[in-house]
Amino acid sequence: MKFRTFFILITIFSLCAATEGCSGKKKDKLLSTGIGTGSGTGNGTGTGTGTYSGDGTGIELVCVYDPELGAQTSHKEHFGSIVQESSGYIWTGTKNQVFISKATIKDGISGDVIIMNLDDYMVRGGGLYGYSEGTTIYVGGDCLTLTFQHELGHAKMSLKDHYGSMITCIMNASNNGAYMGQRNYCEGGMYDCWGAVVSKFNISPDGATGTVPPTEIVIQ
Repeated sequence: MKFRTFFILITIFSLCAATEGCSGKKKDKLLSTGIGTGSGTGNGTGTGTGTYSGDGTGIELVCVYDPELGAQTSHKEHFGSIVQESSGYIWTGTKNQVFISKATIKDGISGDVIIMNLDDYMVRGGGLYGYSEGTTIYVGGDCLTLTFQHELGHAKMSLKDHYGSMITCIMNASNNGAYMGQRNYCEGGMYDCWGAVVSKFNISPDGATGTVPPTEIVIQ
């Protein structure tokens, strides 16, 4: 099969809040790759490395569809728009410091993001919006940006669920996602997601200024 590669650079100018929550299961595992400001490339095995060298810390992702799904370019471009929008929310949630610098979207069986279907916002029925295992997340082809940001918090930031609490945080999917809408990472308390993010990415606890850098979307 012959593949054509399209390079799309899009800067996100405005962000809007989603209203639905996400739920899922996870296996926490410390992230050894997937962030940085040096050089490197994703290898399609769930260990993408950061490549952005400007302001901010970039996360690089490899997102794959099972070849049997028959994903078309239009499906991959649509998922790319979800990644771009999610990058903006991550940027805001990390006080203008962390974003998704590059996402390669292609057919495959391993990657940082496994896309489970072509156009559903859940991975399967029964209220399962997405889940993570180790450093890999599993989402639907039309997943909510809330789901994407939440599951990436597990896989690439080693953050835990806050079930049963009333903490306002992207990691609290309790009460149908009622506490996730601000897209923030909670500060202090029993979880202190913000402290964990600051430590993992070596960013400023006080935040920074500036607009979100562009996300490079590579369609294969």
